[in-house]
Amino acid sequence: VLTHDDGDHTGGAPAVQRGVQVRRVLASVPRPGVAGPGQRFGARGHARGDTLRTNPVVRVLWPPRVGEADEAIARRGDNAASLVIEVLDPHGGALLTADADSVVEAALTPTPRPRVLKAGHHGSGSSSGVGFLRALAPEVALLSCGRHNAYGHPAPSALVRLGAAGARIDRTDASGSLWYEWSHDGFRALPWQQRGAFRGPARLDPPPRPRPQR
Repeated sequence: VLTHDDGDHTGGAPAVQRGVQVRRVLASVPRPGVAGPGQRFGARGHARGDTLRTNPVVRVLWPPRVGEADEAIARRGDNAASLVIEVLDPHGGALLTADADSVVEAALTPTPRPRVLKAGHHGSGSSSGVGFLRALAPEVALLSCGRHNAYGHPAPSALVRLGAAGARIDRTDASGSLWYEWSHDGFRALPWQQRGAFRGPARLDPPPRPRPQR
C-alpha cells in the first residue's frame, strides 16, 4: 500500500518489491493537482468505501472519490489525499492514518476503540486532534518516526493529546520496528524478529528496548 506520494512513504517500495512477492499494489485514486504514486508503480487506485479484504475486513476510509462533496479537502496536497485504511477484527483492529491531518480526521468515520492507531503524520502537531481521539479512544498509539529526525516528530502537543485520550504510546524512534499481532489468543506487541513466536495467555506486552550499540 502506497499511501501517498512522499519519499518517506514510497521510497522503500522498490526494495519491498525485490524482497517479497507482491501480487498487487494499492494507492489512492489520482485527482486534479494530486496525481499520487499510482501510475509510477502500476497501482490500483482506491477511495473511500472500497473494501480491500473481507476476512478480516479491510476498508478504505479516505480519500473521497473525485466529485464527492468533501473532495476539496483531499486536493490540498499529498498528505491530505493519504490513503487511510481501517482493519476490523473481532479480536482487535487498527486504523492506519498515513499523513492525514486534523482536517482529514474530522471527515473520517472510523469504528471506535481500535486496538492500534497509527497516529497521523509521524506524530505531527497538526494531527491527532482532540475530538478525533476522544471519539476514537484507541488502546495503543503507534508513532512512526526516526530518531533525531529533522522535523522534530513527534510533537509534544500530539503526545499530550494521545496520552489524555488514554492511549499507550509506542514509538519507533524509541523501540525500533514495531510489530503487532492479534488473534483469538489476544493482542500482543512482539519483537519483529520473533513474529509468531508467542504462545500462552493473552497479554499486552510492551515492545522490547533496543540493545545498546557497541
